[in-house]
Amino acid sequence: MSKAKWIVFWVVSLVVVFYIGFKARTDSGGKSGDGSVAGKAAAGGGTLASLPTSYLRPEQIQGVSFADLGEGKKYTVVKIANEVNCDCGCGKGTLAQCRRDDPGCSHSRTQIEKAIALAKQGQDAEAIKQALNATPKPAAAQPAAPPSDNQVYKVPLDDSPWEGTEYAKVTIVEFSDFQ
Repeated sequence: MSKAKWIVFWVVSLVVVFYIGFKARTDSGGKSGDGSVAGKAAAGGGTLASLPTSYLRPEQIQGVSFADLGEGKKYTVVKIANEVNCDCGCGKGTLAQCRRDDPGCSHSRTQIEKAIALAKQGQDAEAIKQALNATPKPAAAQPAAPPSDNQVYKVPLDDSPWEGTEYAKVTIVEFSDFQ
């Protein structure tokens, strides 16, 4: 090959490599080399496929949308949702597990939505975790007060068999199963 052909070959190669790198960086939502998890994803260090197989995936985390996130930011939020425990008091485990097992839990949904918003702002994983830990915890459910000894309960007897006077001061109801 002539010297001119080699120069053209190298220039075209550099342009193609630059374009591929730029495309990967903009698709992930991060800047390659910026130190963030999104930047690492753009550089090949953090994709959903690289998460442990035990982690729940975005499609398994109900009630929140990951649609507006690039691959790197989605990786960050999904990783956090699988590592941070939900402290709503349900005992389901991580935020991701709580969303899957208890879709009605507003605390886990709010926490994951907060993580998504912070990721969109460019926050890294540690800043997002700190922000989630700074969120006020929901009040623990108060146990119901024990019933009073003077509590009167109305038990409808309808067509049940009964003995005694109709307006007795005390009614004893027996629940049993004759099998």
